[in-house]
Amino acid sequence: MNQGNLRGTGIRKLPSGRYQITFRDGNGVKHRESFDREKDARAAQDERRTAVRNMYSFFKPPFFLFGDISLIR
Repeated sequence: MNQGNLRGTGIRKLPSGRYQITFRDGNGVKHRESFDREKDARAAQDERRTAVRNMYSFFKPPFFLFGDISLIR
């Protein structure tokens, strides 16, 4: 396989032979990690995607202070 992007996977093979994933966390900050095996890179990428997806998968009720209870009506 050619060095560079592995089409459609979001994983890049580096000239060193390692595999790099690039992802954004829940705050939109870009991160990169590299792995010796493509299998490890795929597993890590799946974990990161699931973690970010799960951050927003629950309903977060609004927070009211006691003095703000009149805003509910």
